Amino acid sequence: MKPIFLLIFFAFLFLSCKKSVEKEKIEMNKSEKYPVFVKLGLYPSFAQPAEIMVNLNEQYILLYNASPYVYGSLNMDSQKNNEIANKQFSLVSDSLKYGITPFYATLSKEELLKIKSKIISFTEEDFNPDLYTGINDGMGYHFQILYSNHILKEINPLNFPSKNQFELSKLLIDMVEYKNQNTTNKSILLTIKEYQDFIEDKYEEKKD
Repeated sequence: MKPIFLLIFFAFLFLSCKKSVEKEKIEMNKSEKYPVFVKLGLYPSFAQPAEIMVNLNEQYILLYNASPYVYGSLNMDSQKNNEIANKQFSLVSDSLKYGITPFYATLSKEELLKIKSKIISFTEEDFNPDLYTGINDGMGYHFQILYSNHILKEINPLNFPSKNQFELSKLLIDMVEYKNQNTTNKSILLTIKEYQDFIEDKYEEKKD
């Protein structure tokens, strides 16, 4: 009786180990590089800067202020002189009127897929922008993309992003605009989109 029990025990142990190995192989085969985190910095020349952060694993998007101060062009009605220091108010006291009210929103699977697909379409040129083709005025862009293999890529195309970079920024801006419910945020996002329109017009000119 005892030998039979031992035989059953070792057979069970062997099958368990085999399943563990097979499961590990399946998990390893699925481990491919893919984006897990994206941050987009938007820095208009004469308007409030903003940052958008997306966690693709946790499925959420954030919009928040990119600066601890609000810009003078948003609060000129309360200014009495032209000193730069006096053209900025702390967000602590004036965020409700001039700065972005930070917010969190969840993303659907379809929205996540759109973001991932756009990032995956990036070419080597998108990661190495030609800074000499930039323009002096407009809105500065700054991208940070973290991949599942722990590689963090940073892209700083200044004021003239590539078409893929622009389309990714437009996608993220449209998403936060759609999910936003704050009046001040809406005004700031509309100003940012006006800067976007200028770049989009440049791409249209290239087509013609």
